[in-house]
Amino acid sequence: MGRYESLSSPEVTALVARYTPVFFLYPGDPYMPCSAEWFLSHCSANVDGKQVLEHGKVTLDAAVALNGKPNVNLDLKEEHWTGQALELNPPLYARVKQIVAKQSEDHSSIEAIEITFLTFFAFNGSYPLCGLEFWRAGDHVGDIEHLTVRCSAESGELIGVYYNSHRNCEGAWVMAKDVPMIKATAAGSEEPVPRIVSFVARFGHGHYSHPGTVFRLYRFANDYCSHAGPIWSPQRVIVLRKDPQNDAIISSASRGAPKACLLRAHRFQPTSAMRDAVREPQVVVDDGFWLQYQGKWGTADAPTRQGWFDNAEHPKSLDPFRRMWLPFTA
Repeated sequence: MGRYESLSSPEVTALVARYTPVFFLYPGDPYMPCSAEWFLSHCSANVDGKQVLEHGKVTLDAAVALNGKPNVNLDLKEEHWTGQALELNPPLYARVKQIVAKQSEDHSSIEAIEITFLTFFAFNGSYPLCGLEFWRAGDHVGDIEHLTVRCSAESGELIGVYYNSHRNCEGAWVMAKDVPMIKATAAGSEEPVPRIVSFVARFGHGHYSHPGTVFRLYRFANDYCSHAGPIWSPQRVIVLRKDPQNDAIISSASRGAPKACLLRAHRFQPTSAMRDAVREPQVVVDDGFWLQYQGKWGTADAPTRQGWFDNAEHPKSLDPFRRMWLPFTA
């Protein structure tokens, strides 16, 4: 075993706090993050297209009882699509994994630690196709996105960040030296501490390492990012475990070393106002009982049914050319 063995150990919670990202949201995007509990308290439940639980009447137990039924999903009224205001401190979720590389039939070693951060949005807004505001598509309830931080199992030093957007293969690895950072004060440190930055796309909430236009899908469904919008600096980070009786970090088989994206590094220059908006996160370990629900959150699959939740992150990167012209080749 390495240094990081127990989810609730000070070493692990300190590592999660160190690498908790700061999110730059797009100006004017009305759709904000929320907690899973908030979503549950405001949704209705449907089975095979028929409402079986009214809005505001869904409890965790009632949702879990629907597991195994056909086409189960939770839905929100339009008045709740905006999620929670940032002032209400919606949480960021984290899943910690140790990545194990098999050396031989009887020997393996811990290759790295990966921390997958889950951003939970109530709604994914529609895209202006080909940039035309009158021609829009792609809106849906429920939007669970993620980015993954990979660090050394020995020293805890940053190796790289996988900025994921939309589908799990539509992401890009950025190596440590090129990851955008913002320095902020931290308890117990005399010097400002660098924090990872993610630029969150308008309406679709994919994660990127740079602001500006991201050309996608033959330029039909471009993403737009900015450093001029609201700053979400999560103050509550919830490390998820699925088994209350097991505090150990899960082991995931290595998928190989990450391959960096062929993208020119963005040199982010934060202002003093941006730095002042950064807050120190408080990290807690939680059993995540809401993970027991296996149906869809809107149209989004439950996190435990998505490959990135328990497995090592996708090792390949989708570079700008392939993101636009060959989007299914990662």
